[in-house]
Formats: sequence, structure tokens, C-alpha cells
Amino acid sequence: MMQVEQKKLEKSQLELTITITPIEMDKWVKKAATHLSEHGKIPGFRPGKAPYETVVKNFGEMKIYEEALDDIITFYYWQAITENKINTIGQPKIDIGKFAPGNDLIFTAQVALLPEVTIGAYQDLQIEKKKVEVKAEEIDKVLKELQEMRAKEVIKLSAVEMGDKAEINFSAIVNGQPLENGQAEKYPLVVGNKQMIPCFEEQIVGMSVGQEKKFTINFPTEYYKKELAGQPAEFTVKVINVYRREMLELNDDFAQQVAGAKSLAELRDKVKENMQAEKDFKEEQRSEVEMLEKIVEHTSFGDLPEILVHSEQHKMIHELQDSIEAQGMVWEHYLSSIKKDEHSLEHDFIEGAIRRVKTALVMREIATKENIRVTEEELLAEIKRLSDTYRDNETAQNNLQSDGYRKYIENSLNNEKVLQCLREHNIKK
Repeated sequence: MMQVEQKKLEKSQLELTITITPIEMDKWVKKAATHLSEHGKIPGFRPGKAPYETVVKNFGEMKIYEEALDDIITFYYWQAITENKINTIGQPKIDIGKFAPGNDLIFTAQVALLPEVTIGAYQDLQIEKKKVEVKAEEIDKVLKELQEMRAKEVIKLSAVEMGDKAEINFSAIVNGQPLENGQAEKYPLVVGNKQMIPCFEEQIVGMSVGQEKKFTINFPTEYYKKELAGQPAEFTVKVINVYRREMLELNDDFAQQVAGAKSLAELRDKVKENMQAEKDFKEEQRSEVEMLEKIVEHTSFGDLPEILVHSEQHKMIHELQDSIEAQGMVWEHYLSSIKKDEHSLEHDFIEGAIRRVKTALVMREIATKENIRVTEEELLAEIKRLSDTYRDNETAQNNLQSDGYRKYIENSLNNEKVLQCLREHNIKK
């Protein structure tokens, strides 16, 4: 039988040492063996039909146990929490102590205990949802961008004019040193679109193919990189090619080509509809944030578990890293450009992490008070929806079978139900 030892730690934390016998692990080991045989070729057997001993010979027993490990830990961790009536929040920190085929599995789980939460007003907060409208000039801007995307480019031999595209090589020097990420070759610059810092593009106007030019301009005083704000930079620019950009006329034909719309008026309506939906969504998010901040403000909290705050800090760093890399930047280069490392970023994020933790605690407390929970039917329906959506993604399909991911989906659905309840009671329509 599973054994659980408890050890109290500082700052509302608890360490569980959990021991699982080989008999208790057998169900998940057999399941892992079947999964391996389904996705790996075993001569003489159809996928998933090879006996356990044959799978062991092909993959090795340790491989099977490793495949089963996550499911075993997730199941018995939650069983230990439930049987011992331990009120936790957030994800545990898991460390494997002993793990080998035929032996007991011993692992520790460092968990954050739910601190005391005394919730104040969380209904009738009278949050005003602002009316947001799409202006005609915003629609014009989108149509202009569509024109830019469809522009025909014709090479020209004369000098650069506003509206042309120039392919340029450039480099920048600040304080006598090459500017990091301040060099490029054959950079496609649409002159006049304000892609570069102020006054840069004006310097390109009048240059011809093959011409090289040096000039010094200052970074804006409000530049997002504080270390460069207001600093003079010496640029060296060479024009490689120049293209005249011929725009399609904004008319019914353009609307049909770009979006399959019957007319330009219909295209404007479609653009307006999409922009309105986006603005409404952002306003809904803003009003939700305001609502949750007010509820947190009216709530008192006991000591927040350190592990919970640290976990949220790490999550915020990974979210930022994903965002930076999605823009095509190298994470290490980004950190270098802002003169920080992950440790200093972690310190910068502490206040935001504390806000997130308090919000999660509030959501949990309200779910308990209002008896909000996800039914088994709702959980299965969401898993089926996700399975259908990602039917061709093997990794996603495997995740959906794991107990840990099911718990994650359940928590997400529960949070959405709490939010819906709070919206109905607090946000004016």
C-alpha cells in the first residue's frame, strides 16, 4: 500500500514523501507497454498487440517504467492529497528519490498549503464596460496596409523617393561601439512607413543604387531601450536596390481580389466587423482585470507560500521567452540587449507574480463559496473537443490521455465558470 510521510516546512509549505509498491504501479506499467507497442514497430505483431515480455525485449524494462512515470506520480500524488485531506494550491515540486523496475518508487512532493483567505465584497461591484467603436480612419489604415501587402514592386534606377522600397545594408555605432543587433544586409525598407527611428528614412531619400552614406541621428528620448534613449548613433548605409511600389486602386475589384467581397463597401464592413470584435474582446478582458483587482483589493491573505510565488515568476519568464522567440528574436540576445539575466528578470516579476497568486486564491475561494465545480460530462466534452481539434497532433493526443493534463483542463474550465459567475454579478451590460 502507498505510504505517505509529511514534513512541515516554512512559509505555508509541506513536503510529502510518497512510496509506491511495484504492485500499485503495475496498471500504469502495462498501459505504458501497450502505448510503446502501438507507436513502435515490433516484428510479427500488430501495433498494440505485442505481449509485455516482447515489449520488454524490444524497448527494455526501464524505458517502459519511464514511459509510465508521469501518470504514476500524478495519480498517487493526488490520491495522497485527497486521502490526507491536504488543502494545497498550485503545482507541486517533484523530486524522484528511488526509481527502478521491480522496486518501490519513492518521490517527494513539495507543496504549497492554501493560506488563510478572507474574501470581501465580490458581487455588485458595478464595473463599467466602456463602449468601444471603430473609427473610419482605423478602417482606412487597415485598407492601406492591405494595399501595401498587394503592392507591385518594379525595380528602378533613379534615386530613392518617399514610398519606394530600398534594400539597404546598414550598421550603427553608439559610444564608439557597434550597436548589438544594429546591423543588417539587404534590409527591405519601405521609405516613409516609419520602420526606423525618426529622421533615418529621410536620410535615405535621394540616395542611388551603390551609393554609401554616413550620418548621425539621435535615438528618441522616450526610446523603449532606456540605455539608448537620447543617444547619438552613427549610421553607415549603402543602397543595394530600389523598387517603385505600384499600389492597386482601392475599388470593388480590389475588394474581390483581396477578400472575395462583392464591393469595397462590403470589404469595409468586414474590416469594421473584425476590428469591432477584437476591440470588444480587449474591453472584456480589461473589465475582467479591473473586476479581479477590486476583489483582490477587498480580500485579506495569510502568508503566501514561497514556492507558489516562485512558480509564477518562472511561468512569467517562460511566457516572455515564448513571446520574444515568436517574434524571431534570440532569447539570449534579448536579455543582453536589456542588460538583464533570468535571475534579475525573476526579481522584476515578483509583484506581478504575487498579484497572480492572489487572484488564483480568490478564484478558488469564490468557487468554494458559490459551489462551482466542473461536472464529469463537461470535462469529457472538453477533452473530446480538444481531441477533435488536434486529431493529427500525436503529442496533444498523448497529453489528453494523462491524468495531469486532465486536471489542468478541469482547473481551466472551473476558472472560466467562476469568471462567468463574477461577470454576471459585477460587470454592467
